[in-house]
Amino acid sequence: MDYSMDNINIYIHNLYNEYILNLLKEEKNEILEETLRNILKIILCDVEATVRKSAKIVLQNKKGDTHLMFKRAKGLQSLGKMI
Repeated sequence: MDYSMDNINIYIHNLYNEYILNLLKEEKNEILEETLRNILKIILCDVEATVRKSAKIVLQNKKGDTHLMFKRAKGLQSLGKMI
């Protein structure tokens, strides 16, 4: 048998495909649900981090009058309630 990297990769790929095909439909659904939950957690963390950074920038920007600062604060408060 030829133990080249190509053959090893093909063998691993075939084993993986065989494993996936042998999984029960229920197991596949559980794996898919868990994967989607994890993806959503990652997205939520990314959104929260982006909002935090944006809020910090907006609140540190002191250019403008008090009315503008109040509007910014109210907007951030509304955004916080949505998240």
